[in-house]
Amino acid sequence: MRITRHLVLASILVGLFYLPLIALAAFGPEPAYGQRPATEFPKFTRFLRFEKARLQFADATIERFPVRKAAISARNRLLYGAGLIDDDRIVSGRDGWLFYKEQFVLYDCGKDDLFDDKIDRMFLVADVARLSSFDYTFAIAPNKATVLPEQMSERTKLYARCYSDRRKHFEQRLAAHGPGNVIDHGLTLKAVAANRRQLFLQSDTHWTMFGASYALRDLAMIGRGAAARDAVASDFAVSPAPGNMVDPDLRVRMLLLSERERDVAAEGVQTFLAKHGAMAGRTVVIHDSFYARISPLVEKLYRDVSLLHVTRDEKKVAAAVRNAQRVVVSGVERSMLNRFYNGPHDWRSPLGQDILTRNSAAAGKCTYRENLAANVAAPVKRASLRNVAFNSGASYAPTTTDPMVIASLDAEAQKQPSVCVRIRLQVDAPSTLTIYPERSLPLAKQALYGHGHSIDVSLQVGVNTIQLIVPTAPSAKTLRIDPVAAKTEFKLLELSLGHPN
Repeated sequence: MRITRHLVLASILVGLFYLPLIALAAFGPEPAYGQRPATEFPKFTRFLRFEKARLQFADATIERFPVRKAAISARNRLLYGAGLIDDDRIVSGRDGWLFYKEQFVLYDCGKDDLFDDKIDRMFLVADVARLSSFDYTFAIAPNKATVLPEQMSERTKLYARCYSDRRKHFEQRLAAHGPGNVIDHGLTLKAVAANRRQLFLQSDTHWTMFGASYALRDLAMIGRGAAARDAVASDFAVSPAPGNMVDPDLRVRMLLLSERERDVAAEGVQTFLAKHGAMAGRTVVIHDSFYARISPLVEKLYRDVSLLHVTRDEKKVAAAVRNAQRVVVSGVERSMLNRFYNGPHDWRSPLGQDILTRNSAAAGKCTYRENLAANVAAPVKRASLRNVAFNSGASYAPTTTDPMVIASLDAEAQKQPSVCVRIRLQVDAPSTLTIYPERSLPLAKQALYGHGHSIDVSLQVGVNTIQLIVPTAPSAKTLRIDPVAAKTEFKLLELSLGHPN
């Protein structure tokens, strides 16, 4: 009897041990959930040889076990009801509001110089695009915390200690730069006095249709005179109304809770679009999930429009923008600066290359003055070499990994908001030429020149001709040009400065 009892107990333990595998065999694996990729099963040979692979196998099995998903959902339901959600991606706010933690990363404390460097880069890309005389617009969709800081709880504020100060600093930088072709939808939504809590979904990262409709108003004002902008503003009579039921990404897709949320529709937006939509010109809108929510409305705003997702459609961008008459680049606040700094909107990207190509075409119409390349070896007042040794003729060899030419702007150029630059140089290996305009007002810990405030141009083997219209600050006296990256010998055949006609 005793042996039988032990056998039964052992059988139960073995059954419990193999229960996940039995469930997988009987019911099939649970699909990936929580907007996380499932752990992959290791190869059988690795499973036999390595303890780490066996642990990976255990994780992969348990993750696909239906009971685990149900347990996570039950735990999150209790935490959400108590306002205590605080995992690696989501934190509870007030009154059932949820906040995506990623929005706090950009505005985190510390690394002030890097933050300003990223702002510099976005403004520089926008300025180079503007100087190409092409209709480029850069639109920033706001974080929930920017528009509704009052919905943050004390728990939320633990991750947003510097959020308010950083956001204020960004707004000051934008005001100093001038809005130009950069639109901050956050400023628009922050100015909304009534119905503020209906601008964003409570348990989703995104704005409601009502909140997003204000972006249409901002876009409709681009390129219009003062009277036309006033007409757009007065005709924008949009009010909140009950919308469709949606599956909020934070609550349903990440926390695995079942409750859906009712969107807030924008009553009157169709009337507004009927009057101010169907804008002429082949338009390309590069967007993320924020503009994707209102894609049917964006399609009515422009008569001929293509919407391309910033990552999924990246291979389509080059051809699309090449044939466009207007390009709108939109993105959520938490990601936008990084995309210009080292991502899908940097100088190497299809978008960055299109901006440089259009700017170069405009620079071809500039009037250029004397060629400073003949004097850089002297050096004279107008141009000087640093970290470069003169060989012979027009040939130079960098003495460090940071070769540069400092070109002085003459008195007339210092009065202008931009300068035309034409450079011809020969290289024997592919490299990168970098142009550094002076920063307008270098902030604390910032040098006169910086990575964020620079333009990268790829060099091919042979003779390269680079011509660009470069924005200059009112106080700028010089322009730094790094002819090559690293210790690559080069021949500087021309360095001419000029002005747009």
